[in-house]
Amino acid sequence: MSFSTIGALVFFFFSETVFYDIQRNLLLPAVNNYYINVNESQSDIENFQGQSLWLSGDGCCDSPGYNAKYCSYSMMEISSQKIITFDLVQVSQASSSVGMEKVGFVNCMGKMADAGLSVGVMATGRHVGIRKV
Repeated sequence: MSFSTIGALVFFFFSETVFYDIQRNLLLPAVNNYYINVNESQSDIENFQGQSLWLSGDGCCDSPGYNAKYCSYSMMEISSQKIITFDLVQVSQASSSVGMEKVGFVNCMGKMADAGLSVGVMATGRHVGIRKV
């Protein structure tokens, strides 16, 4: 629903400018601070070194079908249920929107290797591109 549609329904709602001011001044800094705090606590990653990890991974695109622009690929360690790594892929980084999930998977596996983590079991959503890796 757009701001103009809400205005036509005569609902009392704050303006588009106020919405973006709140987002810029309150929401985005809070999300950014949380992200920085979580990333700075490397103790979780260090706990997994030397273990053979059981991971699950899946990609989520911004829209279904063949016209997605972004894909977020996340890997979770199964026993702790913690996200170990993730990657955000734009369609320009892949051959097509269908190939974004494979690029995200490969990037996440590269991050795991760079951190010195070994993968014992990997469960995915059976994406066609990932099956070929």
